[in-house]
Amino acid sequence: MNWGEVELEPEVEKWFDSLNDDDQETVVFYVDLLAARGALLGEPCTRLTGSPLEDA
Repeated sequence: MNWGEVELEPEVEKWFDSLNDDDQETVVFYVDLLAARGALLGEPCTRLTGSPLEDA
């Protein structure tokens, strides 16, 4: 299941562009993982916060 498209805010794009190639590859790996698994992605990549939105 694909959880959707990832859109970056301008300040995140600026930060991403400032990274070296190895760090950019790491970020892309985890963003792709989050996009592919979404809410099914478990720890240590995601953590419940106790927010009421988690129960929705």
